[in-house]
Amino acid sequence: RMLIYCFVCIPKIGISMYLLVLGCQWLSATTSFEALVVNTMAMEFVLHVDELLYEAFLPPSYRRQVEDINFFIQERQPTPEEEEWREWSTYVKAFCFLLVGFAVVIVWSHFLQGVLPQDISDVKEHCAVYLNDLSP
Repeated sequence: RMLIYCFVCIPKIGISMYLLVLGCQWLSATTSFEALVVNTMAMEFVLHVDELLYEAFLPPSYRRQVEDINFFIQERQPTPEEEEWREWSTYVKAFCFLLVGFAVVIVWSHFLQGVLPQDISDVKEHCAVYLNDLSP
């Protein structure tokens, strides 16, 4: 079990965190909405390419064998009170994930990203000619 954590889970978490930072940099450097959509789809492909390869190249009989492997210890049946507590804790976790998601976006956009200017007045003089051409 420890080997699975060391050689599967921890590297996958590390790769996911690296892709999160790299993807945020890449998507925040996008200049148009169309490019943002295309880049988002490309990131989605990169994130799920391992699952696509697994589905494409592994025969169904081997996939069933992998699905049947149980890496976790069997637990006893929970009481109704424990089940209710587990349900409420799931709601609390989901709300915490939502708050963490908002916090990551705020911290990234205000402190960590280096692509967009912090103050829009920095780019006003550079864009003045373009903005004047847009005015009717």
